[in-house]
Amino acid sequence: MNQVALAEQQLQTATAELQSVRARVAAERARYLSGTEAEIADADATAVQAERELAVARASEGVLKAEQHLASVIALQEEQAEAKQSGESTDSTNHDKARTEAEQQLMAARKVFAQAEADREQKDSSYAPLGEQYPTTSTGRRLALARWIASPQNPRTARIAVNHIWLRHFGQALVPSVANFGLNGKSPSHPELLDWLAAELVDHEWRMKPIHRQIVLSATYRQSSVEEDNPAAEQCRSIDPENKWLWKMLSRRMEAEVVRDSVLHTAGSLDLTRGGPEIAESNGQTDFRRSLYFRNTPNEKMPFLATFAAPNPNECYCRQESVVPQQALALMNSGLAVDQARLLAKRLVSEIEDKAPDAAETKFITAAFETILSREPDSYELDVCRHFLKQNSETSKGTASAAFPGGDQTFHVSPSTDPHQRARENLIHVLYNHNDFVTIR
Repeated sequence: MNQVALAEQQLQTATAELQSVRARVAAERARYLSGTEAEIADADATAVQAERELAVARASEGVLKAEQHLASVIALQEEQAEAKQSGESTDSTNHDKARTEAEQQLMAARKVFAQAEADREQKDSSYAPLGEQYPTTSTGRRLALARWIASPQNPRTARIAVNHIWLRHFGQALVPSVANFGLNGKSPSHPELLDWLAAELVDHEWRMKPIHRQIVLSATYRQSSVEEDNPAAEQCRSIDPENKWLWKMLSRRMEAEVVRDSVLHTAGSLDLTRGGPEIAESNGQTDFRRSLYFRNTPNEKMPFLATFAAPNPNECYCRQESVVPQQALALMNSGLAVDQARLLAKRLVSEIEDKAPDAAETKFITAAFETILSREPDSYELDVCRHFLKQNSETSKGTASAAFPGGDQTFHVSPSTDPHQRARENLIHVLYNHNDFVTIR
């Protein structure tokens, strides 16, 4: 029966605790959401009363536990007394001490219960708020730290910022150890330039757009990556083979997001909608939002972006570049690239008004090069592309329509059944796989 009584009291305590939590949640909602003064006062009073009822229930449970503990100690002491009378040797000192402690615990529990009942009758009090509470006033330490970080007298912040900006434009930073700007890091290749850009950033009130403008309009940034355009290239290469002194622009691979967005943009499919929640990485072939909106975690990456060295969210200092065979295979076999090639071919053909076959093919090839590679084809490339279109369309003429399947489930745009148009689609697909498409020069 003792265990039943204790279980019933524990149930009452749990019920009172549930009611207390609900009352305090309601009071918090009224206080911080949309409650009127009267609603806030009523909710506060209900929460206070529920919390006091919970205190009484807990105190009552404590008294019951103390009574049961004392009863068990007394029963054990009586057993030991009977054993002593029968001639058995027992240590009564420990049992007397245990009984004294149990009686003291019971007295303490009854005092807590009496105090809880007395507090229940109090009128002015407040309930314990939910969750951890923080001071309403700030110590000012974080603000002081922020002001010190952005202070003109602290040059490190501005230097780090312009070092990152320079890295994004040139592919290499002024301070190579981007993640380590301290004494253990590498020295800047152009310390005066680093300091001047840092001073410019501070003078422009930390606005980065003027720094971007100064960099991209500079003669250094506008240099060609083709050495043939520089008459002193051979001499410069012998003196500075690593291009430390920036005598030419270094060619480099596009970032993973830029590759995907460029494929969609050239075909006119890129969704430029701004903002919104992150997009599941599994939708990379079907959702044409910009790549920066897709989920990117150490364990969740879009396969297409991962192939082109997507950024590591655990190391955000410097992007890693890679040139691996899987990248060519991704552009060759990806449903995204194939679908966009077919869409772009259809759009370019619709924009060509010349009805003469040879002139129309020349215009198509030129438009394809300008759209995808941002340049016109030279005479050799033009001849090769004409030959490709002729040979590819001739090969397709004798092929049954069944040879033009839509591919597996990653393909969503069916290929053209017209051999000439199918050849144009294939040419566009080839240009997407051109090295110049994924290279910044």
